[in-house]
Amino acid sequence: MAVTAQGQIIGRIVLEERELPEPFFGKSYFIANLLTHADFRRQGVAAALVDAVKRQAASRGVCCLYGSANATAEASLFWLAQGFTLHAYGRKQEDPCKPLWYGNYYHIISYRIRRAALCDSAAAPCVVRKASAEETDGALDALAGCADVSESAAALWRGKRASLAGFVAQDDAGRVIGRLLMYPDSMQPPVDGTRFFLRLLVEPEARLRGVGRTLVCAAAAYARESGAMQLSVFEADQTWVGFWDRLGFDIYFYDKNAVTGRRAVTAMRRLDTP
Repeated sequence: MAVTAQGQIIGRIVLEERELPEPFFGKSYFIANLLTHADFRRQGVAAALVDAVKRQAASRGVCCLYGSANATAEASLFWLAQGFTLHAYGRKQEDPCKPLWYGNYYHIISYRIRRAALCDSAAAPCVVRKASAEETDGALDALAGCADVSESAAALWRGKRASLAGFVAQDDAGRVIGRLLMYPDSMQPPVDGTRFFLRLLVEPEARLRGVGRTLVCAAAAYARESGAMQLSVFEADQTWVGFWDRLGFDIYFYDKNAVTGRRAVTAMRRLDTP
């Protein structure tokens, strides 16, 4: 908590220590509440509390901080300024008379205590280039044939065809061994910016060789040149979560599917971090 020299409590942050979901090992802090006395707001009290939590988490080996916050302009911009990644989630207000930013969404917020670099200096294991229109259509066909991609998900990506960008990875013989599709999406108000959703497809025989990382690095460079703020990935289950974690993405696990016993995962990466 934050107190004045006279002992008055002017702010507090409430944390819950939680185990990370499988397949990870370790602990996280869930930010259950952050409150600042009305007379002391906009004076750096909340930021100081968050900084104290970051230091404590680092000293205790906690991997990440996460929680949710109302998607008001003040809350969203505050968490962005603290280095958190935001993912808009939640229902719109039923009252159409209210402004869009008046609590229509809540944000998932996440912060990595130690973040792996997205791209490294190792030599690329393949050649990556922009995909042609024909190759982009081929990637959409391949996506529709993936066992873990639902018909509705495949249809969503086809519906984005006009705005899709794509990359392909080739081996020394010129064979395509990996594909990446991406489309721009507006961040939910009040955040004024763009994120790119990604879908990665790597041939089984080319996996675990750095092909996926090289494709994602190309996508990140393209997104930065486009002025985007963030990369986002939605996976229907947690199969590939380790890959995105090793690239320094913030990982958010949804509740387990009652039928499959697995979790859907959202992976997010701000582009203003190394």
